[in-house]
Amino acid sequence: MQYRRGYYHCDICDHRWHELDEKIGLRPGQATPKLGELLAFAGVLVPFEKAQEVIERYLLLHVSANTIRCETQAMGERQQAEEDEWLKQSHSFEYLRKRRRKIKEKPKRVYGSIDGVFVPLKNEWTEAKIVSWYQTGKPYGVDELRAVDIHSYISLDKAASFGKLMWASGVKHDADLTEEVIFVCDGAAWIWKLIEKYYPQAVQIVDWYHACEYLAAVASALHPNDEEQAKQCFADLKELLWEGETQLVIRRCEQIKDHPEAGDEARKTITYFTNNYKRMDYARFRQQGYFIGSGTVESSCKQIVTMRLKAPGARWTKHGALVTAKARTAWLNGDWDRLATLPFAV
Repeated sequence: MQYRRGYYHCDICDHRWHELDEKIGLRPGQATPKLGELLAFAGVLVPFEKAQEVIERYLLLHVSANTIRCETQAMGERQQAEEDEWLKQSHSFEYLRKRRRKIKEKPKRVYGSIDGVFVPLKNEWTEAKIVSWYQTGKPYGVDELRAVDIHSYISLDKAASFGKLMWASGVKHDADLTEEVIFVCDGAAWIWKLIEKYYPQAVQIVDWYHACEYLAAVASALHPNDEEQAKQCFADLKELLWEGETQLVIRRCEQIKDHPEAGDEARKTITYFTNNYKRMDYARFRQQGYFIGSGTVESSCKQIVTMRLKAPGARWTKHGALVTAKARTAWLNGDWDRLATLPFAV
C-alpha cells in the first residue's frame, strides 16, 4: 500500500519528521508495530529461517529472516531496558525506602532458584545464568506443592554481574521484603556465594533430586558387581537423607574412599555432601513446608536456552543470543503484551 504524507522541517533546530509516521508508529525500513510484534513472536518460538516460512504460510507475507531477527531482538532490547531500570532502582536508597513504606502487607515466602546452561556463540561456548523467582501453591486437583507465578531472568555475564540482576529482579518480586526468602539450587559454589552476598538471611536448600543423583554413584561404587544390592543401597541412602540423617549418609559415602571400583563421581560425592550438609536437612525443611526441588529453574534453562538458542547449527553473537533470550523470557513470563506496548529504543 502506498500513501502520501506531509514532511516537516524546523529551520531553527534542523529537526525533520513525518508527523503521520510518528502518529501511527511507522519506522523507516521496519515493520509496523503490530506486524513487528507478530514477527518477534515467531522469532522467539523458532529459528529465524523457520519463522520466515511460518509467517509466509500464515500471513501470506514474505519477509526476510533478518527482518524477523531485528524485530525479535528489538523486543529483547525492551526487556533489557526494563531490567536496566530495575538495576538503578534496586541500588537507590530513596527508591527502596519509599517502596518499603508503600507496601502494606509483606509476602510470607518467595522462592528463588539459580542455574547455568551453556550457549553456543560463534567462536566459543559461554555460560548463561538464569534466576527464577516463584511462589508455591497447590493448583486445583493437585495434592502436593507446585511452583506457581514463575518469572525467570537471564544473563550472559560473569557471576559478579549476574548477581546484580539477581538482586534487582528479586526486588521486583519483593524478595527483599518477604518474611522468608528460600533458595533451592544445586550445589555449585558460585551460586551459594551470590546468595550469601545478596540474601544472607535466606533459607538455603540443595535440590533434593541433585542430591539423590550423587547417591546413585555411591551405591554403584559400594556394590559394583551386584545391581540388586546397589539398588537397595541407593534406596537406603535416600531414606536416610530424606529423614535428615545427612551426617550418617556422609559416613556411608566415606566407605568408598579406598574402594578400587570407585570412580571420580563417587568420590566427589563426599565433598559435595560435606560442603552442603546444612542445606540438606530435608526432614526439617519438610516440617517447615518448604519446597525442596529446583526443577523450576531447570525447566527455564530448557525452555529459554535449549529449545531456542541451541537449535541445530545455531551460532550466536553474544548480544544476539542475549536479547533473543530476553525476548523469549518475556513471553514465558507472561510479560509479552505489556512489553509490546513500550516504545522501541532509538
